[in-house]
Amino acid sequence: MNRILRFAFGCLLGFAGLLGPAWAGDTGETTPKARTGSPWSTERRLTSGPGAKQTTYNFARNVAAGLGGQVHAVWFDDRSGMSQVYTKRSLDGGVTWQPDVRLSPGGVASEHPSIACSGRHVYVAWHDLLPEGPVVALRRSLDGGKTWGPEFRLGAGAMPAIAASGARVRVVWSDRREGQAEVYSRGSADFAATWDEEERISEVPYESWVPTVELAGEHALIGWVDYADGNEEEYLRRSDDAGATWEPRQRLTDDPADSWAPSLAIAGKTVHVTWFDRRDAGVTDLDVETKLDEALTLVGQTPPPPPPRDPRDYYLPGFMARVKAKMDAIQSAATAWVQGGGDPARLDALLHQFQDLMTTWTFSWEIYYKRSTDGGATWGPDVRLTHAPGVSLRPSIAVSGREIEIVWCDGRDGSAQVYGKHSADGGATWDPDERLTFAPGNPVGDTMHPSIAAGGKAFYVVWMDYRSGNPEIYFKRRALIP
Repeated sequence: MNRILRFAFGCLLGFAGLLGPAWAGDTGETTPKARTGSPWSTERRLTSGPGAKQTTYNFARNVAAGLGGQVHAVWFDDRSGMSQVYTKRSLDGGVTWQPDVRLSPGGVASEHPSIACSGRHVYVAWHDLLPEGPVVALRRSLDGGKTWGPEFRLGAGAMPAIAASGARVRVVWSDRREGQAEVYSRGSADFAATWDEEERISEVPYESWVPTVELAGEHALIGWVDYADGNEEEYLRRSDDAGATWEPRQRLTDDPADSWAPSLAIAGKTVHVTWFDRRDAGVTDLDVETKLDEALTLVGQTPPPPPPRDPRDYYLPGFMARVKAKMDAIQSAATAWVQGGGDPARLDALLHQFQDLMTTWTFSWEIYYKRSTDGGATWGPDVRLTHAPGVSLRPSIAVSGREIEIVWCDGRDGSAQVYGKHSADGGATWDPDERLTFAPGNPVGDTMHPSIAAGGKAFYVVWMDYRSGNPEIYFKRRALIP
């Protein structure tokens, strides 16, 4: 019985980790394998040496492609004893790579970079962890990453995403100055030399997280997850005048489960968005807690009812605290209840049912996709892309013409691996899922946070990988269809 209680709470903590810190593992080096006839290249390891190297979450890009075969990767690592932002570039489409370059100035921790390219202009944004709180910072290169200008700080906040098109650059991030997370943005029309005033994109007083941004000339789109409905849903705002004005927010998803972490891509007037969603779990957090209440009632305790869902108060911390308190109460009362004649088999059966519900609720995430063919004004239906056992999460999308590639982290093989899915017709149909990494792992996984970009004649993907016993950055590419 104690084992069941420990397992159930471990599942709950695991869910919190999926939305925040990465999985971790400790495995040995292996020779990667690939599907026969795969369009993907052999992977390359981009980093080595001391320090844990980490990529950012899927709503920000860690790879970008510029002119003439340039490919740029960014990450953060603590090789110096403090997290700093690094980049490296390839001038031949990822065949060979130049040495690492540190972009953050040091003195404070700098984390979670995002990168964008427009021609020979390269931009990297991240957040510096100052004593008074995180601040979004940026550096730019005007010569394809050969040299870099000084750091410029854009405003209070964390977890930036960045996009560039022509001379325009836009950065989005989250900050808690209003008492809850909200989405903020700044834009530039002169290659990041000067910046518009900061503006809030989301609406108070509801939590708004994980913003992502895409640009195509004067067309700007910002997506995020919003709790205004008492449930995590995907939202979007768009501008057709480069951010001078913004249309009202649009709700892109409408289901009773959680929808998380969007990634956007634009090709002409067609806008593509992908996210991870657990509407198919068939189990809600209320189902999980109700089953635990049955066990609590069985051992003679009166379970306090869960409070109604309030859009001003995110449910997960309270839910986790209630589940832990109820499990502690069951454990405390169970011995006396059994000694008084209670049937331990009945309690064990309820706890097993609770365990099954908790596992299903925690890990039943799938990848979803939808598109707009009129610049984001109207949208087609949600399309479920994965049907896999195990969790599928944090997709990153890139587009080149009518070719689309989505990569994500997937647990169907018993460890976290990178999978990809390709469409050659603008998202109308999709090829089967393809496993891109073959690193050995354990059930908590060892391959995380893939990020993809398109440019030149290929798609490029980077990710963090624990197979050597230390998280390192890896890369591979897929040629576009001739």
